[in-house]
Amino acid sequence: MLSPDDLQIAERDRDIPGLGVVLDADALIDILQAGLPDAEIRTLEPSYVHYKPH
Repeated sequence: MLSPDDLQIAERDRDIPGLGVVLDADALIDILQAGLPDAEIRTLEPSYVHYKPH
């Protein structure tokens, strides 16, 4: 689930398709599991993301 701050960033910067998914670990893992079923991805641990809009 996106934090309120991440949601605000994703809604504001529409020039980066999928930004909201990348910032949402639950959504990203669902997409990765669907696209890579043999990889057996079970968890994701978010790490630091440096985002600097122009």
